[in-house]
Amino acid sequence: MENILLAVLILFLGAGFTVMGLRIRSRRSLESRVSELAQLAEAGRVVLTTPLDVQRLAEKVYEVAGRIVDTRLFQLGLFEGNDYAVIFWTRDGERLPPSRFALSPGQEGIVGWLRRTRQPLLVGDFTKDMDHLPARPRYVDDDPPRSAIFVPLMTRDDVIGAISIQSRTPNAFTESHLRIVGILANYVAAAMANARMLEEALRRARYQALLGEVSRQIQGLQPLPDLYRQVVHQVAGTFEFEVVRIYEWQSALGWHRGAIESSADQAGERETAWRTDHLVLQAETAHEGQTPRELAIGAGLSGLAAARRQPVLIQQEADRGGWLAPGAAAALAVPMIIEDRVVGTLEMHTAQAQMLGPDFQAAAELLAGHLAIAVLENQTYQIEQRRAEQLEAIGDVTRAASSILDPEKLLVEIVRLTSARLGIERVQIFLRQGNQILLRAGGEPEHVRQYALDGPGLIAFVARTGEPVLIPDVRDDPRYIAAIGWDDTRTEMAVPLVFGEHILGVFDFQSLQRGAYSPDDLQLAQAFAAMVAIALRNAQLFTREREAAWLSASLLRVAETASAPTSPDETLTALVQLLPTMVDRPWALVWRATEESGWFYPESAVGLGPAQVRAFQHARPSYSAFNPPAPSRSSAEPSLAEWISRPAPALDFVQGQERVHVYALKYGGRLLGLLSMPEPGETGLEPTVSHRTHEDDLLLGIVQQLAAVLESKRIAAELELGRRLERELELAREIQTSFLPRSLPQPEGWQLSAFWKSAREVGGDFYDLFPLPAPTPSDPRRASSGPRWGVVIADVADKGVPAALYMALCRTLMRAVAISRIDPAETLARVNALLFSDSQAELFVTLVYAVWEPASGRLQYANAGHNPPLFLPAEGQPRWLTDHGVALGVIEDATYATSELQVDPGDTLALYTDGVIDAHNPALEEFGVPRFTRTVTDAAPAGAEAVTRAVEAALEEHVGAREPFDDVTLLVLHHVGPPAESGASDLGTPAKHIRRQPRT
Repeated sequence: MENILLAVLILFLGAGFTVMGLRIRSRRSLESRVSELAQLAEAGRVVLTTPLDVQRLAEKVYEVAGRIVDTRLFQLGLFEGNDYAVIFWTRDGERLPPSRFALSPGQEGIVGWLRRTRQPLLVGDFTKDMDHLPARPRYVDDDPPRSAIFVPLMTRDDVIGAISIQSRTPNAFTESHLRIVGILANYVAAAMANARMLEEALRRARYQALLGEVSRQIQGLQPLPDLYRQVVHQVAGTFEFEVVRIYEWQSALGWHRGAIESSADQAGERETAWRTDHLVLQAETAHEGQTPRELAIGAGLSGLAAARRQPVLIQQEADRGGWLAPGAAAALAVPMIIEDRVVGTLEMHTAQAQMLGPDFQAAAELLAGHLAIAVLENQTYQIEQRRAEQLEAIGDVTRAASSILDPEKLLVEIVRLTSARLGIERVQIFLRQGNQILLRAGGEPEHVRQYALDGPGLIAFVARTGEPVLIPDVRDDPRYIAAIGWDDTRTEMAVPLVFGEHILGVFDFQSLQRGAYSPDDLQLAQAFAAMVAIALRNAQLFTREREAAWLSASLLRVAETASAPTSPDETLTALVQLLPTMVDRPWALVWRATEESGWFYPESAVGLGPAQVRAFQHARPSYSAFNPPAPSRSSAEPSLAEWISRPAPALDFVQGQERVHVYALKYGGRLLGLLSMPEPGETGLEPTVSHRTHEDDLLLGIVQQLAAVLESKRIAAELELGRRLERELELAREIQTSFLPRSLPQPEGWQLSAFWKSAREVGGDFYDLFPLPAPTPSDPRRASSGPRWGVVIADVADKGVPAALYMALCRTLMRAVAISRIDPAETLARVNALLFSDSQAELFVTLVYAVWEPASGRLQYANAGHNPPLFLPAEGQPRWLTDHGVALGVIEDATYATSELQVDPGDTLALYTDGVIDAHNPALEEFGVPRFTRTVTDAAPAGAEAVTRAVEAALEEHVGAREPFDDVTLLVLHHVGPPAESGASDLGTPAKHIRRQPRT
């Protein structure tokens, strides 16, 4: 009994202890849940009471998470496109700066896995569980962690970021930790999303406010320097940038003279225009008041943006050129573009690299666009204002020119008006007198200045060449000669005073500033110079009126003679007959130049005796016999090219005088002939005053008319040659067409189609199909089923009539040789031998010859250097028949190989010449093998005619209106189905031949 009671007592005590243990565990679990709920409630309260700021929210999350788990290794990051931006990061309790990681495919890490799967992850031990993890971690620490919690920050639509808490101790975290941190992440995700939305809205508001303020300032049309200063300070103040700069694109234009070699023993000069573009700093927040710095286009951050015509962003780690301002982590340069022209750049440096994101870049481009509009409007206003001033100055000069008759007073008044109206410091006018150029107005009155016309100096150069010069910095030009008292000149602009073909003097402008004059100023100076020249010339018009009337009458007579409805030879003779009476010369000779030989042939003469006429007709002098001068250093040739020839043995039949005047007869820059006459006064004839005064002008008219007649004669000869060549080309085309098949055989079960189109310049393309005799039954190698056909496509390597004749020869030889031979290789070898024995032409031909048996579908062929045929089987891929030998007519003992092809029903074979694949469009792009292959492949199922139509259409679309350079030939065989036993042929299907019509 006692034992029973003892057992009952033991059972009772065991049950009691069990109940107590369960109650203790339940109490502890309840306390843990209560603690979790308290922690979560505290987390929610903290999140709700924290201002909507991403950084402050991240700090609060770190603080709350630290009450739950060990957060010495803590990260909170947000996804930005394909990047993961860590905005809060601690390592061993030490806060690290924000960082950014690219989530590239294959290297997205666990964070990328969280974003993709929206699932949290608890890692007990990285070392043991590495092979079982859903993604490989990306470590940025030499001492990687052992355990971790990864929780996504999720909103309703997206994963916006992640929280990562790690430890260097294995199994440092539990499922409870994961659950609490996950709930905390849910709280903070919505707040983070709202904070980012608020931040974005505030940023956009700042953008809009800045753009609105800049637009308001632009509408005020204030001076650009003031606008630039206000903009850089507003941008820097709004976004707390370290440095903001604005650069403006400026250009400088000038001319330099360089030495050139014009002959073996004579040097010349050439005036070359140059232009320099650069950026000039207009406003900067960091260094107010400093002299603007210049940047070459392509140099520096702004120079690179201007050169690329797009924004350029540079980060601190990529700043190898030292472009970032002190304290800046990133910089952005945006070009200011208006009407496809860069007018400047906006450059911004910031310590917060994340500020320069895509949204800010878009806003910066809008701001740069507003600034570009302001620059354009300001420049337009300045241009209009300057044009008004220029028009007023031109009006003043015009009134002075029409009211002042004294040349000296006129020049002094023009210098005064130019200096006063246009604000130019130093103005001078030089006039040409003989071989000297003298200062006549402006400059220092106590100094008389003059230059030799062929001497040094810019003034002499302009007077000598008639070319304007614009020198932005005279220190860089060796031609500059400083005037007494004007040693401080920096920019000089000089333009010639030109009236007709005469250089009267030089209009000179100088400034103390470098690059003071622009191309527009040069145009204005030329306009002023033209008015001054007219005014000076007007003073001489009255005294020369009668001489001008005489000159007009003489030139009218010359013009009437030249325009008479006669042949060029008769007109030339009539003009030469006028010379003795008009310019008081006893004789004159006209020589015609020949480009082929370099000799001059007699063309027409007047005033010679019988013996002199015979000597003139047999004379063939060279150009050097006329003792021409060395080429001029001036790039501008005179209207009347004249020189005095010394006595020459080749011309002693008429050159009894010491010297003879020679005039070049040029038309369009081409030397067509020479006019030679004795020097005036050498014959004892005293010319009249009128003749002496206007002889040069009259001779100019006569020389021009003589040159025009020689040009007409040359053009007539070229036209006749062109017509003869056109007739030859038409004959060659007729030869080509006559040897092409009029129709194509159409064996039952087969479709044949051909397309041939001749080029403007006749080539040597041809194709042929002709029946072959049946082989003898005794030859088993030549067993055949049904009729056989010889198929040829060829291209002669030449153009014109020779190619057409060689084509005819090749076609005849092919037909004659193929009749007695079955093997294509033997046929080609025999034709090659005959070409060498029967033809002396240095031509060759590429050719494909095939023996075609329609009944069996067998085709034996040999290729002599021709384009490989394209074979398209009904089943399978297209392939090229690339077996080939050397072209016919190249190697005398050449051998060739025969290949065999079975063309089954549905198969297609295309033979063509290089005119198909080499056809060029207006952009000089070839039609090409890939396009040809694609076109034939697409059309082949529809038959042979569909293929030729498709290729013809594709070529027309590709080439357009451009005339083909080479013939185009295409021959297509398509096996439709099993042939009938009869193998009958239908010869009624015509081939398509397109022959180019000759030009009229």
